[in-house]
Amino acid sequence: MRLKPVVFSVFLLLAFYFMGIGVLSYGEPFTFAGYTVVSILHLGVGIGILRNINSLRQLGSYFLLLDFLFGLLWTLIGERTAVVVMFISALALVLVTSDELQREMDI
Repeated sequence: MRLKPVVFSVFLLLAFYFMGIGVLSYGEPFTFAGYTVVSILHLGVGIGILRNINSLRQLGSYFLLLDFLFGLLWTLIGERTAVVVMFISALALVLVTSDELQREMDI
């Protein structure tokens, strides 16, 4: 099984998640702009992984680590929907840092 489409779909899913939060907070311009930027960054990293850009793969691991930590914080303050983001980002972090994905991108 190839890992690049799986990792891209995770970043696409996270981009849709953050864009959805941004759309829900459309009345607050700074919150909307912040979530839109986060969504675009996740989408850019996903496209970079599909195009075999290794520096974006490394940047994606930092994004996933931040997603995991913020998901953990949101879960601790009682936001139940953040559990999904926390688990998806933790699983994707394992995939992004794996040697299999790095070999697949080097080919």
